Amino acid sequence: VLFKYLTKVKVVCRRIMLSGNNLGDRAISALCGYLWKSTEAVWEISLGGNFITESGVGELLSCLYCHQSHPRRPVLGEGAPPGLGQTVCPLPLDLRDNLVASPLRLLSEIER
Repeated sequence: VLFKYLTKVKVVCRRIMLSGNNLGDRAISALCGYLWKSTEAVWEISLGGNFITESGVGELLSCLYCHQSHPRRPVLGEGAPPGLGQTVCPLPLDLRDNLVASPLRLLSEIER
């Protein structure tokens, strides 16, 4: 419900801090829908301590990978030295303490 409302009223969030909120894969699908419709990149996502499985993590990473605004690129005045147009900002992504049974397997699937 939250992400549908944020999408409807066109709110842009730079930081999504939802650790310890009992979120599962359905919430991640809703988050991905919100992110996909957002025109700006997110600066930080914190989802630790929820009930997200490999499927939800994969969906989120796929969404971020395919999104036109990710990775975020700094603009002048935001810490970007002049002339570094290809510099990108890392996205802090906290997914610890979720229901990812095999993080190494998930990592190998993502790297393919």
